Amino acid sequence: MTRRFLVIGPDTPSGREVELTEPFTQIGRSEEAAIRLSSPGISALHASLLVKPDKTLIVDLDSTNGTFVNGKKVKNAELRNGDEIRLADTRLRYREERTGASMEPGHTATLFSPVTGEKASRLEALYAVLDSALLAKDRSDLIKVLLYEIRRLLDLDLCGLFLADTALFHVLEGEELKSESRTESISASVLEKVLSTGSAVFLEHIGNDSAVLGFHSLLNFKIQSLLCVPVRGAGGAPLGALYCVSRRKAELDMIHGDRLLLKAFSSIISLSLENLSRREKDREQARDLERKKQESRFIPVLSRLRLEKENLAFKQGAAEQELFGLDRPEYRPLTDFVDRASKADLPVLLAGPTGTGKTAAAHAIHRKSRLGRPFTVIDCTTIPSELLESELFGHEKGAFTGAHAKRQGKVALSEGGTLFLDEIGELPLNLQAKLLRLIETGEYEPVGSLKKEKLCARLIFATNRDLKAEVKAGRFREDLYFRLNVLQFRLSSLCENPGLILPLAGHFLEIHGRKTRAVKAFSEKAKEALLAHAWPGNIRELENAVLRGLFHGTGGTIEAEDLALSDYSIQGARAAFPEGADAPETGGLDLKEAREKLDVSYIRRALALTERNVSKAARVLHISRNSLIDLIRKYKIQ
Repeated sequence: MTRRFLVIGPDTPSGREVELTEPFTQIGRSEEAAIRLSSPGISALHASLLVKPDKTLIVDLDSTNGTFVNGKKVKNAELRNGDEIRLADTRLRYREERTGASMEPGHTATLFSPVTGEKASRLEALYAVLDSALLAKDRSDLIKVLLYEIRRLLDLDLCGLFLADTALFHVLEGEELKSESRTESISASVLEKVLSTGSAVFLEHIGNDSAVLGFHSLLNFKIQSLLCVPVRGAGGAPLGALYCVSRRKAELDMIHGDRLLLKAFSSIISLSLENLSRREKDREQARDLERKKQESRFIPVLSRLRLEKENLAFKQGAAEQELFGLDRPEYRPLTDFVDRASKADLPVLLAGPTGTGKTAAAHAIHRKSRLGRPFTVIDCTTIPSELLESELFGHEKGAFTGAHAKRQGKVALSEGGTLFLDEIGELPLNLQAKLLRLIETGEYEPVGSLKKEKLCARLIFATNRDLKAEVKAGRFREDLYFRLNVLQFRLSSLCENPGLILPLAGHFLEIHGRKTRAVKAFSEKAKEALLAHAWPGNIRELENAVLRGLFHGTGGTIEAEDLALSDYSIQGARAAFPEGADAPETGGLDLKEAREKLDVSYIRRALALTERNVSKAARVLHISRNSLIDLIRKYKIQ
C-alpha cells in the first residue's frame, strides 16, 4: 500500500505535512479548497491533486502565477516521490510512503460506494470525464462530452445542463445535442432555488409535473427521480445547474447522498467551462495580434499608394487647380510672391481669412518648385491634440496605448516634396517647440523613439489667425513666429476684392458645370445676388454656392433663388441690425467700418438663431468655430 503526502514549506520550522487520502484535492486560498494556502500569490483555486491507484497527477486550474514542478511550469504533470512543487512563492514537496500492508477485508473508503461500490472503475470514469473535457474544441463539443461521460458514469436515463450566461438548457438525446430556452412554467421550479441557494435539490415521484420540469425535453420523459446540482465558478458565482434524470424511483437517492461526488461534478464542469473560455480568449487575442501584425506590414505600402494616388490626381487636375485670376491686377502681388517663393527654399507663411485660397496658393508654390514630388497636407484643426504629434512625426511600436506597430508620420511621407500645415495657429504649445526645431535643424524624433530623423522638404504654413495677437496672448511662441515670418503673404477676402466675385463664379460654373451641360450661365438677378452677398466664407463659400445653384437649377441659367443666398445677403443683413443701430449705407461709412458692422450684425443674428450655440452659429455663417470665437472676442460681442 502506498501512502501519499504533500509537505508544505519543506525544510522550514513551520513546515507541515498533509496526507492525500481523497482522490480529488484542491489547493488554493478559497474556503472551497481542501488545502488552503494564505500567500497572496496563490489563486482562489490554484491547482488540483488527482490521486489514482497507480499514480498522482497535479493539474493547474488556470492560476494567475502558474504551477511549477521541479522548476518547470506545467499545465498537468505526474508527480514522483521527492518532486518539488512551487505555487507562487510557496514551496511544497510530494512524498510517497510504502507500508507493505494490504487493505483490510471490508474496508471501503470509497468515494462512489453509494453508487456502485466499485472504486477503481468509477474513479477512472471520473478521470475520463476530465480528460475528455480538456480536449474539447468548442463549447458545444465540451457540453456534449460532459453530458455523455456523466450519463455513462452514473448510468442515467437522461442528463442535462442549464447555463445561466445563455439561459439555455442543453440535453443529449442519443448522440445529438439539443438546446432550448426555459418555458414559462419554470417560474416555480427548482432551478431558481438551486441557483440562488447553491444547494442541490432532489425530487422523487415527479410524474409529468411541468411546473417542476420547466423544459420541453423533460415533459414527455416519464420522470420519477430528478437531481439538480448547482455549478459554480471559482469566485462562487452561479454558472448553471446539472440535471440528473431517471425513470425509476429512488434511483438517484444514493448519488444525492454523496456530496463529495456532486462537488466533483460541479468542479469539473466549471473548470472545464472556464478553461475553454480562457483558451478561446487566448486564441482571439492571438488572432487579433496576428491581424494587427499583418496590417502593420502593409501600413507603409498603403500610405505610399495613397500618397501616390493623391499626387497622380493632383497632376491630372493641375490645370483646374491653378489659381484663377492670377493674370488680373488684383492678384498680381500673389503671382509675384508665388514666383519668388518657389525659387527660395525657405518656410512660407500664408495668412488670411477662411476660404480665401491659401491651400490653392500652397499648391501653386509646390507646382512651380517640386512638381511630381509628394504634397502632404495636415490640418491642425481636424486632429485631436493628443494624436497630432503622432500624426505629424509618427510613432514607434508600443509608444502609447494602441500603438501596435511602427507608423510613419506626415513629415516622413513628405520627404523630397512639400509639407503643408494648415491652420498652424491651432498647434499646441508643446508641439510648437518641436516644429521650431524641425524648421531650424530639419531634425525630428517620432513618438517613443530616441533616434533623430532628418527631413528634406519644403515647409508651407497657413493660418486665419492674427499670429501677432496670438503671441501677445501667450498662445503662440514668439521665436516660432519670427522663424515663420520670413516669406509671408496675406490673401485678402472677397469683400476686399469684389471685382473677383463674378469671374470666380464663372470659373466654378465652367469647372463643375461640365457634367450639367444644360446650365451655362447666371441670370442677371443671380449675378446681382452674388454681388450683394457678403461672402463671410470667401472663395470656398462662393464655390459651394455655385454647386448649389447647379443642383437646384432646372433651366439653361442659374437663377438667384437657386443660389439660396437670401438669408445671408447684405440686404438681409440690414434687418439683422438691432433697433436703433446704424446699418451701413453706400457712402455713409468707410469700407472697413461697414465690414465690421456687418460682421457684428451677422454674428449676433446667428447667435440669436442658434440660442448662442457657437458651433451651430459657425455652421450658419460658413466659418470655423475658432474663427467665430476670435471674431466674438475681437468685437466684444456679449
